[in-house]
Amino acid sequence: RFECYSLRARKTLHGLMRIDLWGEMIRSQRALSVDYLATNPVDRPPEKGLKFIGSALIASAVRRSQELGMLGRIWLESLPGAEGFYEALGFDRLDGASPDGYAMFFLDSHDALALLKTLHERGIISDEKND
Repeated sequence: RFECYSLRARKTLHGLMRIDLWGEMIRSQRALSVDYLATNPVDRPPEKGLKFIGSALIASAVRRSQELGMLGRIWLESLPGAEGFYEALGFDRLDGASPDGYAMFFLDSHDALALLKTLHERGIISDEKND
């Protein structure tokens, strides 16, 4: 039911993500659920560390959602302060809050494809079909 992903570079852990393959029903469609996403604090200042760690992990979740027949759809809860990150990636903020009081976000299949295309064009992810 759960899968975990990590992003390591130069013998250092830079990002972690856990996804729930059962997902959530959002707008009458099943969406893969990102249960946990975190990046190493050393990478957060604009002038330091690696960049686009969270974006690369979200791209992995989108691809896994596609593999599972969910067409790239993603659902997640955002910690306070991270909402702008998800909005910048194309997620829609859902009305209300989760049972834990967090903002909820949804990435539909159209926006998921657009996100993958943008991240590929910017060199953040590779196109698996051509690499």
